[in-house]
Amino acid sequence: MLAHSLILKAEVQAELKEIEQSKKLITKNLDLLDSELGSNSEYFHQVLCRDIGFIIHSIYTGYERILKRIIKQIDGYLPEGGSWHRELLNRSTLEIPGIRPPIINRELSEKLEELPGFRHALRNLYIHQLKEKRIRELARLTIETFPLFQSQIEAFFANFSDNS
Repeated sequence: MLAHSLILKAEVQAELKEIEQSKKLITKNLDLLDSELGSNSEYFHQVLCRDIGFIIHSIYTGYERILKRIIKQIDGYLPEGGSWHRELLNRSTLEIPGIRPPIINRELSEKLEELPGFRHALRNLYIHQLKEKRIRELARLTIETFPLFQSQIEAFFANFSDNS
């Protein structure tokens, strides 16, 4: 594996560690939301939902940074335009013959497609407008997708190093 590929892999591994720490915070905040402490206070629920929402935002942004870093370095350019978020996910599922294997599979990409829309909503809603049920659903999705994302990124680097 070339030096630039080793650097890329190290940068991605560092990003994955940060995402893992954020995922742990979601779990802790969900536990607090379910605790007796949270059961009596609407304000407490709003604050925890806001925090969970911003952690989900942060984790998805980390996923995008990883995919952008890999695609830019290996493919040579990034998707552009108003739908670049969707195109980034789509491109990450493609095998580029002679260049690289898929970064993530289509199934994971489809699960992740829910998160950019939430990120946009989070930025544009007032905190009291966040729906706890939706926050919980997306928190579970985020917790569920992290090990899949991490293992697929690791498999990508294993396959990429075999081919480079």
